[in-house]
Amino acid sequence: MMEEPILRYGTIGLKWCLFVAGIASYAYGLGHLAGVMLIALFVQTLQMILQFKRTRGIPFQITVTGSLMFNMYLLGVTGGLSSPFLLYVLADLLCVKLIMKRKLYYVVTAVYLVSIPIVFASSGITTIYEHRYYAVYGFYICLFYGLSAGLQWISGKVMREIRNAVTLYSHHRLHTRVLQHDRIRGLEQLLASVLNRSGKDVMLTFTKPGLQGTEQEWSHVYYANYLKLHPPARVKSYLVLPSITGDPYSTYVQGLKDRKGVPYGWLLIRAQRNEINILHQLYIRIVLMSLETAYDQEASAIEMQEKAVLLERNQIAQNIHDGIAQELFFISIQLFQLRSALPAEAEQEALPLLREIEKKVKDSHRGMRNYIMELKDEKRKINLHHAIETLLDRITANTGVTPVFRKSGWVPDERLEVEEAIYHLVEEAANNVIKHAKATRLQVNLEVTSVQWTIVIHDDGVGMEDITAAQVSGRFGLTGMENRIKSFNGAISFQSDLSSGTTVTAYIPRERTRAYV
Repeated sequence: MMEEPILRYGTIGLKWCLFVAGIASYAYGLGHLAGVMLIALFVQTLQMILQFKRTRGIPFQITVTGSLMFNMYLLGVTGGLSSPFLLYVLADLLCVKLIMKRKLYYVVTAVYLVSIPIVFASSGITTIYEHRYYAVYGFYICLFYGLSAGLQWISGKVMREIRNAVTLYSHHRLHTRVLQHDRIRGLEQLLASVLNRSGKDVMLTFTKPGLQGTEQEWSHVYYANYLKLHPPARVKSYLVLPSITGDPYSTYVQGLKDRKGVPYGWLLIRAQRNEINILHQLYIRIVLMSLETAYDQEASAIEMQEKAVLLERNQIAQNIHDGIAQELFFISIQLFQLRSALPAEAEQEALPLLREIEKKVKDSHRGMRNYIMELKDEKRKINLHHAIETLLDRITANTGVTPVFRKSGWVPDERLEVEEAIYHLVEEAANNVIKHAKATRLQVNLEVTSVQWTIVIHDDGVGMEDITAAQVSGRFGLTGMENRIKSFNGAISFQSDLSSGTTVTAYIPRERTRAYV
């Protein structure tokens, strides 16, 4: 049956226009046919009211049947087959579609249209020999059936596209949360519905794991891997893809990209070449906009979650580093100092115990360092150069001091204790510069060779009047720096001038370090 809304309002407008046109064409005979015109006007108005009320019950059926009988009389009194109301009568036949099925409709209207000239010929209104009237009448009949079929096709298309648009709108309103596996299936089914295909003919595959909330189905994974190995030359293209059983299928393939233009998957629709028309492309674009929004929401949520986890891990690692790790390091230094200060008579009994304690403290320190790196996800990417650059940027931020870091050489297999000693030396010296030197420039030079590490820290600040007294009194943490470097059998010197600032120079031998640590 034809789509009612378009047929209802279309026939109402068409009938009124043709009725008015018939009255205008038959204006000379309206005087003695005023009653007939009033009846026609009443029938037309009654049909319109019933149609607006969307009534298809017995009153409407009686009205349509009566209208068909009256229309035949109207034609007879206004000129027969040459009546100006002929087109109006044909338009009124469209109302019959509202009360019967399509096949029965064409049979009933054909019988009705054939009976009109027979009735007129038998009543003397026209004769069967008036060929010119029959030719025009036949043309009108062809025009009627052409118009009827056209309205049938157009209304079906329009209503189907309206339903598709409503479906897309309803889906958008109902699905506004982040992307999940069920929503991907829902988008596939939605596309299959608006494209008039089965659910298996539409597939969304992704190259990034976890996008669907769960793992993709094995068929999706198969096509995703195939397109990775054989990527399409264009974003939109028709390809012949082998199915899992090896059968070739013509498929429309469209790449999926996020708002930054980064590809993350493909849309696959089983279709012949050029079968996806412009309207289908519009529907696909609307659905993919929903998918793109959901993908960006999911990506942003994952990024925020990862940042939150990383921030928390770094905070825990920093607390461990500044607390337990530092304490273990200073205990190790104190144990070394205690071992060096043992009197000769106590060495035999105390030295083995001290060495055992020192070993356990260093093992604990090393384990703590591993935990810190694991928390910071730096187990396999520790980089002393980067760590010092980050340190200098952090310490000098918003201080007016310009940091300069120069490095030369790189040893990837240095022990963690040595790198930590170098890092803390730079940290302590840089903090002194910020707190006391009133400098505008802080320069750190780090050089490593197969023989030794060389660390030079220089500032252009006010310097110290008596560097020796500062060393003796332990001011500015100089004693801690010295002890840290000497624990690795290294050497450190301090030079300061009131006009040119302070320079800290430290050397840590590499080969000898391994023998003493």
